This record gives sequence, structure tokens and C-alpha cells, in this order.
Amino acid sequence: MSKTHLSSFLILFSLFGFSQANLLNTDNSFELTNKSVIKNSSEITPIKYAKVQDEDIIFSFTTWEVIDLDERVNFPLLYPTEVSEVTPDRKPLIHYLIEGARNYHRYMEDDGESDDKDASFKLIPAYNTDTFRDEYSSDDFEALLEYKVLKTGIDGDTRIEGLEHFENAERWGIHLTKLGFKFPEEEWANFDPLSEEYRELLESKDPRATKFKKKWELAAASIMPDSDFNTEVFEYSDVRKYVIKGLWYFERLSTELKYRPIAIGPIALSAEDKTSDDSDESNGSDDSSDESVDPSAINEIELEDETVLLVKGSLVAGAVLKSTDYDYDDEEGFQTAGQITTIDGITITVGANGVITSLDEAPADQEEDDSESRDGNVVEDMVNDSDKEFTPLFWVFYPDARYILSNAYAFNEKNMSKPSSFDRLINSRRFSATIYKEANVYQDRDVRDYIRNNALMQLLESERIKEKIRNKEQDMWNY
Repeated sequence: MSKTHLSSFLILFSLFGFSQANLLNTDNSFELTNKSVIKNSSEITPIKYAKVQDEDIIFSFTTWEVIDLDERVNFPLLYPTEVSEVTPDRKPLIHYLIEGARNYHRYMEDDGESDDKDASFKLIPAYNTDTFRDEYSSDDFEALLEYKVLKTGIDGDTRIEGLEHFENAERWGIHLTKLGFKFPEEEWANFDPLSEEYRELLESKDPRATKFKKKWELAAASIMPDSDFNTEVFEYSDVRKYVIKGLWYFERLSTELKYRPIAIGPIALSAEDKTSDDSDESNGSDDSSDESVDPSAINEIELEDETVLLVKGSLVAGAVLKSTDYDYDDEEGFQTAGQITTIDGITITVGANGVITSLDEAPADQEEDDSESRDGNVVEDMVNDSDKEFTPLFWVFYPDARYILSNAYAFNEKNMSKPSSFDRLINSRRFSATIYKEANVYQDRDVRDYIRNNALMQLLESERIKEKIRNKEQDMWNY
């Protein structure tokens, strides 16, 4: 087979590998469509859960688990992140959750009217917490996916953009009204970001200040041109983990331990968080550029033992260290080879002729707890120290998502002709997850709250909770 024919075959296989039935039944390329074998699957509607009576549940446990998408077994929940490179019927799990939330907001905006008879089954309300009390509005949800930051503008240029419009008008409200924005009769509309009232909120550290400012930014983004903003967009590849809340219960009639997913949410940086990260990086680079060091200047470096050495320019790899007993330009007085530590805790490895070969800016005398944590790093910490790293972008009530997920399919590496729906994949627990919290008397505290800075012990605690649930089932029987 020639290289040309081989490449053509590979392209066809990659494009239609998920839609094999149609590929096999076509006589020419003009008959190819995007319909696939999935349409004939029995998983069109969700598999109904069996009715369970409260009196039939002998015991139950509520758990929260994290699904790490870096684990190979969880790849079907993550990929494809570049949907343009595969057939249209292949989408990642996050796509369907976002699509369902947008369907819900459109449905509510249309007062429940739709031409689709199944529209009511394709709605997935998005919530801020797993208690399902604080529902995301359409604007707040879209702000998670696309965030616009007003440009600050450049003083002295002839172009007026972003915040400069408000500064010239002396009020946000004046400029937005001029553009035709209709302010609602809500509290935030009375606190213009350039007004004295808003300044008083900031000075009193009133939490409403941040909320009101976001409302004003959303109002500006809805009517001002895109040229006035720097925009960041959420991407499928930004999802790093999923958090799933579920109920383990032992039913008296079936006499077996069962699992029922209750809620699921993606852990990812929102578009706003990505904007903040970008600005932090740029600020960091600006700071470093300001701290310029004269490369010809002779500077002193003090060590832990109070010895003082000389270095020309910055303390970097390749620089030469010399003793203060000699002039720096002398051909002697080089620091002897070995490791030394500065009073700032920087470990320096010195080679021949006083040349710095490497620097380790981590403190050499870290606490024992830190060394234990390093030992535990063979197992990746299931929970990042940052709360934001372990807070879902949004929560969805899993039963709300079942209809959409029953018609959405994950790639099956073992048999491309028989993909499984996301609903079946999740209900059958075909994923790897780690318990990080269980319902408890301590206000449902998670493992991090009582086992700190030790990834290995956190993982062992997760296994203990899992074994406790399994042993509870085993204890129901006598042998």
C-alpha cells in the first residue's frame, strides 16, 4: 500500500472510527454522514432507578470523592478536549454539563416554551453548592465560561478604551446609560463604582462591594464593544478533576450494598480565575524586571556561619564566589568547592575556582513535617492546600443530568463499536476516585481538616473510610 493510500485510510479511520456502521454502508464519500451506530443503542432514556423506601434502608453513608483526570482510567471523562479533531458525536463530559445548564437558562428565559417535546428532560440547573439552594443565574454562569476585564487604557494616547470611558464620564452609570443600558430596580444599581456610596462600602469592608462591582462589570460587558475588554475563555482542557457526591446504602429487600450518585461538579479554573492568574504572572515578571542588578557591581553574600563572601552581579549559576580577604579581581581567594548555605536559606553548590554550579532556594532546614510530606509525595496529594483547587466550578444534581448523559457517549478503547453512555459509566462506577469527605458530626469536615500536610496519611484515611463502608456490609452476615 502506498504512503498516499495509507495516509488516506488513517484519516478516514480517525474521522469515522466512532461511526463505523455508516462508514461500512456507504458507496462513496458523498453519502457519508455523521450518524453513527450510537443512534441504534438502547441507552436513549436513562435506566430507571428502583424505588427505595426509607424503611428498607438498613444503613447508609454519604461520601464525597475526587476523580483525578490525570489517571488513565478516567480519561474517558476528560477527552476529547479538542472536539474539532474528532467526529461530532464525540464530546467530553463537561460539554454536556455546560450544554444542559445553558438549555435550562434558555428554557427559563422563554418562560418554558420550546418546540422540542423532550426539552424539559434536557435541562440541568447549575448550583453554587451541593445543597442545591444557590442556583447560578444565566449571567453568572456565563461569566464562569467567558470573563471580560475592562482595559485600563494608556494615558497620553488618542484612543479611549475600557475604564477610560467611565473616568471621562465621571460615573459608570452615565456612560452605560448613554450606550442604552436599562438599569434594573436592584440595589447594586445605586452603588456606582465611582460614587461616594460605593467608596464607603469599600472602606467599611462590606461584602456587598465585590458583588455589586461584578454586577456593574457584567452590565458593561453586555453593552460595550469587545474592543474595550481583555477576554479569557474557559476551555474543556481546563477541567482537571471531578467531584462526585453519592450515597452508599444497604437495602433490606435486595440485601446488597448499592451506590447512588447525588451530585457531580467539575474542578477547573473559571475564565475569571484564568484572568487573575495571567495578571499575577505579568505582575511577577514586571517586579523581577524592576529589580535590575548592576552586573559589574561587587556584592556581599552572608552565610549561616556569618562568613561573608563576594560575588560580582547577581547570585546566579555561573557567578564566582571569593573571600573578602582578597580583592575580587585578584587571581586567588576563590571559595573552596562544596555546599554552603546563606542566611536566607539558599543552598549553593560551589565547583572549581569558586564557580556556582547550582542554587537551591528551598530552605535547607525545613521542618520535619515538611520532610514527611515529601515522603508522601510518591502518592499525589488527593487534595490541594488551596480551597479553590478543591471547589467545583459548579454543582449539578445528578438525576437532572441523567437524560442528557444517557444520550452522550464516552470513548470505549476496548470496543469502538460499543461505546458506553456517561450515565452508565458513572452509575456503574467505572472510574477511579478517592474519598476526601464523608458525612459526619463535625459539620461534614473533610480529611484535610484533621490530617494536614501529609498526603500519604490522607490517602490511608480515605481507604479507612472505604473499608468501614465495606465492613459494614460484611457485618450484616453470619457465617
